[in-house]
Amino acid sequence: MRKPFRLMESMRSPDRKAAALAYAEAGHPIIALYGVTDGVCDCGVPACSHPGKHPMTPFFPHGFKDATTDPDKLNRIFDKHPNVNIGLVPTGDVLIVDIDGSKGEASVAALNLPETLSQRTGRGRHCVFTCQGLDAWKAPNLEGVDFRYNGKGYVVVAPSGHICGKRYRWRHGPDLAAKLNLQVFKPRRAVQVDFSMSRKKVGEGGRNTHLASMAGVLRAKGTPENAIAESLAAINQEMCDPPLPQREVDKIAKSVSSYPTPSEKAFGDLAYVKVEEVRWLYRPILPRGVVTVLEGDPGIGKSNFTMALIAALTTGTSVPWSPDVPKGVVVILSAEDDPARVLKPRLIANGADVSKGRIWFAQELFTLDESGLDLLRQKIAEATPALVVIDPLVAYMGAGTDVHKATDMTQFFVGLARIARDSDCAILVVRHLRKSRQGDALMQGHGSVAIIGSVRSALVMARHPQDAEVRALGHSKSNYGPLGPTITFTLTSRSRDGVPVVKWLGIDKNLTSDQLLQAPPNQGPGRPARESEDVRAFLEALLATGARDSRAVRLAADARSFAWITVRRVAKELNVRMVRKGTSSFWSLPSKKGT
Repeated sequence: MRKPFRLMESMRSPDRKAAALAYAEAGHPIIALYGVTDGVCDCGVPACSHPGKHPMTPFFPHGFKDATTDPDKLNRIFDKHPNVNIGLVPTGDVLIVDIDGSKGEASVAALNLPETLSQRTGRGRHCVFTCQGLDAWKAPNLEGVDFRYNGKGYVVVAPSGHICGKRYRWRHGPDLAAKLNLQVFKPRRAVQVDFSMSRKKVGEGGRNTHLASMAGVLRAKGTPENAIAESLAAINQEMCDPPLPQREVDKIAKSVSSYPTPSEKAFGDLAYVKVEEVRWLYRPILPRGVVTVLEGDPGIGKSNFTMALIAALTTGTSVPWSPDVPKGVVVILSAEDDPARVLKPRLIANGADVSKGRIWFAQELFTLDESGLDLLRQKIAEATPALVVIDPLVAYMGAGTDVHKATDMTQFFVGLARIARDSDCAILVVRHLRKSRQGDALMQGHGSVAIIGSVRSALVMARHPQDAEVRALGHSKSNYGPLGPTITFTLTSRSRDGVPVVKWLGIDKNLTSDQLLQAPPNQGPGRPARESEDVRAFLEALLATGARDSRAVRLAADARSFAWITVRRVAKELNVRMVRKGTSSFWSLPSKKGT
């Protein structure tokens, strides 16, 4: 067998010339393709039918047949045309499977292709394999799937640009093309089962268990889902009395087919794992490719912090507490903030770029179960965000998921972590602190301790112990380096409607996350009582000049990070009058006696 395809670090370079030379140096013939600028192919032909994907004929008049590994020729081309895309012609034992969209994924779903080196494309992925016998092999006809091998054709490779605005990108995972037996593409005959010697029927109450057991035996032998489904259909008709509905049988086949077998798929050889440097969105608190948790009491300012973070990220603006100045897209799952009245006004007030395609939000609340995670994964694949915010965590738990149960939380965060790793984005999960305060800051989050064990970085927010108007964000956990210093900021308002704006103050190297959550000497365990006092003073001052619309009250309360439930409770204690006029409710202080 000839030398397999191995992805070198230089091939991941964002510089197209450097990447092209790296491919060529590894022996992979290259052709230059017209690039894409502002959604238009550089070939100059209006309504080009293959934008960013067809050869530059002045240099490659015969297309992929003129592909080269000559560095001098490639240097001349890329020096003159730095925006060109890169086409790679697979040769030798290299097979590249081009899977396009949902139809392509459906076509390969039953093939059980091994995990391998792959790259993201505009609508799907390219999977690279090492195969013997390609010289005499004829590719099958699968909907949504193309095969490139033996010098026949080419594929566009990273870091080329796509017409949709994305870039081709090698996915995090294996750097070596997996070995693949071409027999996997041969049509499989349906499994024939002879039931003539069996007279025993399985009745109600045992049918699902019996079929699942039979499916397990087939799966252990490496049988794909389609063959398992066909076999179960036959077993169901012959041995179940009465037979289960076909949809139930298909559900069993799908469920059992998801089991991690054979063992080669469940285990990997560490020798093939390439050590990677940690990639950061914002050092030292927010790494890419993993999940980070942000914790704090209700109303302390967690959402305001995320708004300021999103504003900096979408505009490429620096923050005083990190050396990194990234710029990227954001996806927000916010269960508590109305997008029109709260989310967008806060983002605009903090200076975020809210133009088309910069910030995506979940329009409906959905649970992050298996289907919900798939939905999130699809959106991340489409938008390629640098940051995903889930606020708050508990709102996205399914009815059957217990936030206090270690097994439930471990499984949930494994799914989130896999999405973060595969997409190389940072996922920031927001959760509240528990009411009882005992122990260090790392253990104060609401829910199972498995949550803090599953994330790679953890942040805790509270009022600064020396100034209640200042918010402090401590770093309580870091798997990728030393803990960062505590970040400080205040909440101000630049407009009459009271929309909160974060004002960075800097860092406090002498304040730790544990110190942030320490109760004053005269206060027992639990959340501090000061917020009620602050809310009382706030309401008395705000309503002193007369009645105010409840919506204005809420916006002003948000600007100070007061929990709305606390505001309403304190308002009742103050006997605040709430008078409805049309669709609005107006709040005012009670009349003083004797007036």
